[in-house]
Amino acid sequence: MNKKRIAILIVSIVLTAGVVFAGVRYVRIREAIANPVSFFFGDEVVVPDAVASDEDTAVHEVDLVYNEKSYVKKDNILNVVVLGRDATPKTGKYADTRSDGGNTDIMIVMAINVEDGSVRAISIPRDAIAHIYHYYDTKDEINSEFFGKLNSAYGSGPRDLDDVQLRNSVTCIQEYLNTFGTFDITINNYIEVGLSGLMTLTDKVGGVTVTLNNYIPEVGGKGETVTLDAYTAMRYVRDRHNSGGDLGRVSNAQTYIKALARKIQEMGVTTIGFDIAQEMIANNLMHTDLTLDGIASLAGILVDTDISAIDMQTVPVIDEEDIGGFKEYLKNYDYDYEAYYASIGAEDFANLDIKEDDVGDYGFFTEYEGLEEIMLDVYYDEIVLE
Repeated sequence: MNKKRIAILIVSIVLTAGVVFAGVRYVRIREAIANPVSFFFGDEVVVPDAVASDEDTAVHEVDLVYNEKSYVKKDNILNVVVLGRDATPKTGKYADTRSDGGNTDIMIVMAINVEDGSVRAISIPRDAIAHIYHYYDTKDEINSEFFGKLNSAYGSGPRDLDDVQLRNSVTCIQEYLNTFGTFDITINNYIEVGLSGLMTLTDKVGGVTVTLNNYIPEVGGKGETVTLDAYTAMRYVRDRHNSGGDLGRVSNAQTYIKALARKIQEMGVTTIGFDIAQEMIANNLMHTDLTLDGIASLAGILVDTDISAIDMQTVPVIDEEDIGGFKEYLKNYDYDYEAYYASIGAEDFANLDIKEDDVGDYGFFTEYEGLEEIMLDVYYDEIVLE
C-alpha cells in the first residue's frame, strides 16, 4: 500500500471515529435530557415512608428533630449554587479601570426538584459573616481560618486556581446554610459567571426584560419596564446605591435571573440554552463542575418549570457597622460551636475571630432563627402522625 493510500485510510478512520463519538455524545445527551432523575440520583430512588410493623404501630424514618418536632428530608432535590462574580471586564467594549476583588457578590442556592421541575431559591447577602477558609497564594492548602464576609471565600482561595477558589466558596456557603450543624444539606454543583459572562449571556439571548423597582442611572426609571442589554444588565445587577443597598442588589439579581430563565425557556432550554452554555464554557465565560451530560439533564428538568412560580427567599440579616463584635453576637444563640467546628475538622472555635484588619468594617449578622425557618421550609417535611 502506497503512502497516499495509507494517508487516506488514516483520515477515513479519524473521521469515522469522530462521527461515531459525536453520535454517541448526541445519544448520551438526549438520554440525559429525557431521564434527569436517573442521571442525578440513579435508577433506584428511595423515598422514606412509614413502614407498618403491625396494626397499631408504624416506624418512621426521621432525618431531623427540631423544636420537639420530627422531620424527613425532601427527596430528589438537586442543589445548584449560582455564583455571580463581581469582576469588572478589563478588556473589550465595556472595559473599566475599576478595581475590585472579583468576589462572589451574587450567591443563590437553587433547590431543584428533579421530578417535577419546581425550584426554590435561597439568596445569601454578600456581606453575611461566616466561617472562611484561607489558602496559600499558589497552592491547594489552607493556611488559616477566620470569620469574614461570605462573598470573600472565592478570593480567599489560591490565586489563579479557579477550581479551588470555587470549591472554597461552595464549602463555605454549604457550612453557612447548615447553621452550625443543625441541618445536613449538600450543594451538589455550582455555576459561576463573571460580569463578562453575564454581559455575553445577555447579548446571546437578545436582551433580558425587567421592571425596575428604582431609578438606576443609564438603565431607567422606577416602574419602567426595560430590556437590558449587556451594559445595562451589568449596571442593573451590581447597583446598590440606587436600589436600597446590598439587599436591593440581591433583589435585582433575583429579578434578572428569573427573567433570564424565562427568556431561555422561551428560546428552548434543551437546544438554544444548552448551546449557549457550551459556548460560554468553551470561551471561559462560565465555570461549572457539571458535565455536558449534567447540563443536558438540568435543561431537561427545567424545560417545563413554571418560572413565575419560582420561590425566592433571602436570608434575613442585621446591619452591623462593626463586624468585630460577631463572636459576642453568637452568644445570643445556643449552638454548640466548639463541638460543631471540631466535628468538621476546622480550627478550634476559641481561635476563630474576625481578622484584625476587618474589625470596624461594615457587614451583616445573620438572624439564624430566620435562616432555620427557610431551611426547614425548603428542605424538610414535618412528620405528622395521624
